[in-house]
Amino acid sequence: MATHTAAPVTDDMRDHAALLTSYGPAVAKVVTGLMEIAEGEWTAQQTSDLLAVFGGLNDGHDDLLALIAAVVQRLGNPATNPGLRELTPRRAQHIRSLTRQYAAYDTDFAPRGLLCEAAGTADLDCPHPTD
Repeated sequence: MATHTAAPVTDDMRDHAALLTSYGPAVAKVVTGLMEIAEGEWTAQQTSDLLAVFGGLNDGHDDLLALIAAVVQRLGNPATNPGLRELTPRRAQHIRSLTRQYAAYDTDFAPRGLLCEAAGTADLDCPHPTD
């Protein structure tokens, strides 16, 4: 399968990425990876794989959305993030509750079906009704 020249990313996307990189080196690495994907030239199969990995895997436990939710939950837990221990116990507990809710919402409400369908549609090995 041939790759095709990708359209350049928009100035808005570049500005958004630049803003996010100001939050530190770890976030900058994530942003750099996302921009490499955005600027990449991908085959239909590679596009299918990327869409699935972003949030379209059927089980919803092995995609990037699930990983982000797990990281958020870890950041919000004083037992795994010692930085929260400098807060009052009540504040730390509130943060833990909010991040646990976020992780639960990811599992229950993330629109994985849309990316799953998009990934399946881009997979040339699968028949699709739009053909």
